[in-house]
Amino acid sequence: MEPHPYRAVERLPGGACEVYLAVRTRDQLPVVIKMLRAETRDNPALFEKFVSEADLLPLLDHPNVVRRVDFGTQDGTPFLVLEHIPGVDLRQVLQLCASIGHRLDTGLVAFLVQELLKALAHVHRARSSTGEPLGIVHRDVNPDNLLLGFDGAVRLTDFGIAVAARLDAIDELATEGKLAYLAPEQVAGEPIDHRTDVYAAGAVLYELTTGQPPFGGSGVDEQDALRQIAAGDLTPPSKRVARYDRKLEKVVLKAMARKPARRFERAEHMAVELSGFRGPVKDGAAALAMQLGALFPDQLAKMIGFYQSLGRAIRMAPEARR
Repeated sequence: MEPHPYRAVERLPGGACEVYLAVRTRDQLPVVIKMLRAETRDNPALFEKFVSEADLLPLLDHPNVVRRVDFGTQDGTPFLVLEHIPGVDLRQVLQLCASIGHRLDTGLVAFLVQELLKALAHVHRARSSTGEPLGIVHRDVNPDNLLLGFDGAVRLTDFGIAVAARLDAIDELATEGKLAYLAPEQVAGEPIDHRTDVYAAGAVLYELTTGQPPFGGSGVDEQDALRQIAAGDLTPPSKRVARYDRKLEKVVLKAMARKPARRFERAEHMAVELSGFRGPVKDGAAALAMQLGALFPDQLAKMIGFYQSLGRAIRMAPEARR
C-alpha cells in the first residue's frame, strides 16, 4: 500500500470545512488541507462550491492569491491542498491591535489594501483556459480571508463563494464578523459585479484606519446593521476618529458609495489613489514583516521552529531580518 501523500500536523479553524496544517510527505512541503465536514458533504450547494473553488484557483495564479497545490479525493471525500502561508490573517491583527490600543501606520495600511486590490484586479480580469472572461467577483472579501505572511506577503484566499452563480445566503456571510463587509447590493438582493469587491476593500480600509467595522460590531442588532448597509447609512471615518485625514476619507467614502456607479470603476483605480498615502513606507513587505514580528513574536518563533524541523526556512523580507 502506498503511503498517504500528506501528513496532518495540526487542526486549524474552519467554517464548513475541516482545515489542517499538513506536510507533503515526499518533500516535506508545509501545506493547508481543506475537506468538507462530514455533516456538510451531502449538501449539494456546498459540495459544488468546494469543487468549483478547486477548479478555479489554477486560473488565478498571482503573487497576491493563495495558490492551489493539489486536489483529490480520499474515501470519496474531495480535499483541496493550498500553499501554507506562515503568518496570520488580518482579523488576528485587528483583534490584537484593538486589545492593546495600537493602530497600524497609515503608510502600512495603504500598502496592505493596495496588495488586496492587486489581487482583486487580477481576479476580476481572469480568463478561462480558452481565453474567455470569467467575470469573477470574490463576494467575500473580509479580514478573515486576507493572509499576511511573516515574509511581508499579502494573499487573498477563500474563493468558494466567488464561484457561486448567486449570493442567496446572507445569514452565512453575516456570521463571524463578515456582515460589515457586505455591499448594499448584496443585502438588497440587487445585481453584483466587480465593484462589490471594491466596496469590501473600502470596508477593510475603513476598519484598518478607524479601529472599528463600518457596520455592526458589539451590541449592534444584526437586522439594524443590514438595514443601514442597504440604505448606505455609513458613518464617515472622521466622525469616529479625530483629525482623520480628509483626503483618505474621500477614498474610503468613494469605495463604499451606496451606488456602484459612484465607486472606483476598477480595483486598480483605487490602488492608484492609495499610492499618495504610503509616505515613508516604500518597502511595504519589509515594513509588514517587521510589524508582524513585533506583534506576534511567539507565533513567529513557533513557525520558524516548525519549518526548521522540516529542513526549511521561512522567507523573510531583508529589512525584517535585522
